[in-house]
Amino acid sequence: MVKFATFALIFIIAIDFGFALCEGNSWNVKETPFPKVKRVNKTYSYRSARANGNVTIANPYAWLEKPYDSDDDVKQFTIDQQKLTEQYMNKCTNAKSITQSIRNAFDYDDYFDWTYYDTAKEPFYVFSLQRIDENRKTYYIASAKQVEAAKKTNFATPPGHPFFKEDGLSVNGTASLSTFVVSNNGYLIAYLVVEDESDVGTWYVRKTSSPLVNPKTKPPGGEGRLPDTILLGDGALIWKPDDSGFFYTQVSDPKAGTNKDIGSVVRYHQMGTPYEKDITIVHPDSDESNNYSFDLSDNGDWLVVMASGGDGNTRAYASLLKGQTLSDKMKWISIVPTSNYAVSSVAIVDRDWYVQTDHDALNGKVAKYTLDWNSITLVDVIPSRAHTKLIFSIIFASNKVLLFYIEKGKYTIYLHELKTGRKIQQVLPNETYTLKQAYYASAKSTHIVMSLWGATSPKKVLEVDFDGSRATDKMLLIKSIKGTNAQDYITESLEAISRDGTKVPYYIVYHKETQRNGENPTLLHFYGSYGRIENLFYYPPHFSWLHSYRGVLVYAGPRGGSDNGEEWHEAGERLKKQNTFDDIIAVAQDLIKRKIAATGEIIADGISAGGLAAAVVARQAPANTFGAILADVAVLDYFLLARTRAGPFQVEDFGDPYNATDFDVIRSWSPLQNIDPIKQKVFPAILVTPADSDIRVVPAHSFKCIAQMQFSYPTSPNPLLMHLQKDAGHNVIDANQDTAIAKYFHQQCFVQLALGLTKKD
Repeated sequence: MVKFATFALIFIIAIDFGFALCEGNSWNVKETPFPKVKRVNKTYSYRSARANGNVTIANPYAWLEKPYDSDDDVKQFTIDQQKLTEQYMNKCTNAKSITQSIRNAFDYDDYFDWTYYDTAKEPFYVFSLQRIDENRKTYYIASAKQVEAAKKTNFATPPGHPFFKEDGLSVNGTASLSTFVVSNNGYLIAYLVVEDESDVGTWYVRKTSSPLVNPKTKPPGGEGRLPDTILLGDGALIWKPDDSGFFYTQVSDPKAGTNKDIGSVVRYHQMGTPYEKDITIVHPDSDESNNYSFDLSDNGDWLVVMASGGDGNTRAYASLLKGQTLSDKMKWISIVPTSNYAVSSVAIVDRDWYVQTDHDALNGKVAKYTLDWNSITLVDVIPSRAHTKLIFSIIFASNKVLLFYIEKGKYTIYLHELKTGRKIQQVLPNETYTLKQAYYASAKSTHIVMSLWGATSPKKVLEVDFDGSRATDKMLLIKSIKGTNAQDYITESLEAISRDGTKVPYYIVYHKETQRNGENPTLLHFYGSYGRIENLFYYPPHFSWLHSYRGVLVYAGPRGGSDNGEEWHEAGERLKKQNTFDDIIAVAQDLIKRKIAATGEIIADGISAGGLAAAVVARQAPANTFGAILADVAVLDYFLLARTRAGPFQVEDFGDPYNATDFDVIRSWSPLQNIDPIKQKVFPAILVTPADSDIRVVPAHSFKCIAQMQFSYPTSPNPLLMHLQKDAGHNVIDANQDTAIAKYFHQQCFVQLALGLTKKD
């Protein structure tokens, strides 16, 4: 889970909360009893404001926090759990049909990573392609003429030539390319290789004229690369203007997520020299949670370094490189000396540093600092807008800026003059697809490529061009799922009323033949944290389920997201986190009230922080609200999260368990600590799906939680199961295709059995 976000205890009335017992769910705990799991006498003590003293938290499964890949007892636990899960999966007599429907949802040409290097001497595109049965991407290089020709056939055949095949990076297929940065002259490419979709990897460099296509061997970084190698990179890299070297950030070894010391540094690598001779520009901060980021002016004169801690606020410093030798003793201007607000770089133009910031602007604005050794002043350029959150900003055509907002639960884009802030136009004002990613080569580019998706449509790629006065868009390609028609599905926007009277937005998607008769199985997806939205996006298991069971797919916008601006985010964070859970429950109840969903046949579906929310509403929802829970790479023990690498970055949204006031609120909802068979007689059917190599949300969250559930409900009438994703990390969208399909099969089979559903297609 990424942060890339006096006391009144909220009591949950303990009367008949939970799920309905699902008749005909094929589960029989007498036939398949839960494995016996060792319990130990381990506790933690926390300060409680409510108790006015210390409170002890039991941790009987502390041993399951040991590294999965090196502890035999933990491995045996996962083997026993997977065996139990497979016994249940074997009851899916239509397993082949389920798997095929999921594979069908992957059966399209997934063109991605589109970047147009229009400022190169000979302009070219870089893009990737992944097809069904291909676990890894292949990257291509194509000329503008080749791309234009491919448009005539909707890219039935990829244009250009293969440049880089990810399956050439490792023998077992676990290595992939996380990100890449092409040099200014287009002759070199630095690329970050990670294992199991990790957040940390190794930088390698190769010439763009040296493809990795049909290697005879598979050494780290692939055959034919240059000797330059940078360990423990986290994704930040900028080439010097003359391409003689690059600046980068480096972090400490995550140690499977257990190392809380980020150890972030800023360094410089001169091409052709050993890594050991790299120059450290900025050393690690005293704050273990500190992360550095940086920006370099196009002419290479100014370097700006930003330091952000767990609260997301920023300190910033600038150095004039011209006339100085690169070292850790350079002179710096203190731009933002204290961490009181967030700052991210938009561009450095001449002596002006343009930033995106929430300083005196809750929803975000664009402002600038003039880099002056004598005085620093922040001047507004594009002001904040009410009920609309500024997500990110991209410099465009040298002196323009594209602003990406969240408005009413959707992404919107506006083009402005950078220096004056004047709004030129809204970009893609009538677009019905949801923005997924935007790609651009440099600040001088007059072209930007955008990838979009929809709930029933996996891919649309648009190119936005600026002609000097206006931005226009043209479609590069659009892809659909074979045998389906997106026009057969209807999307509606609705609102539910939460416990405190707040109107909560949500979308429903359903087949045009689906009737509102109160009998529809419904998959309710949500996130509700870090100011993020997860609405109307293409996700193969969602589409497969929607198509196969003719149910209703729902995207909820609970507080904690940014559907209605940063105010909406703040209304669902930290001491107000309960609002997120109340909103999700309100949407579920509204679906039943409107006869959109069947009572007891709503599936709570959440990933990462959304998985946390799914586990919470499993306890808090009134009976007969939900029928099953899918908690994917979920935070299930918040106290464990606070002890791991990701912990400091969650405080703003979820609180600090070492703060007495925060502790009481966290204790009221943290899923593991609220498993209580006395207050909740029956626990819902639940499938947790951790990833074995996840360093953000370590798999011990799911290990401990499922062990405690099975211990507390030894005769459970509903299945309480776990599926462990192998060779997988936290990134569920770009995971290995085989691994992803295996997980989605387990989820769909589980729901079918638990709810007694009939697959219609």
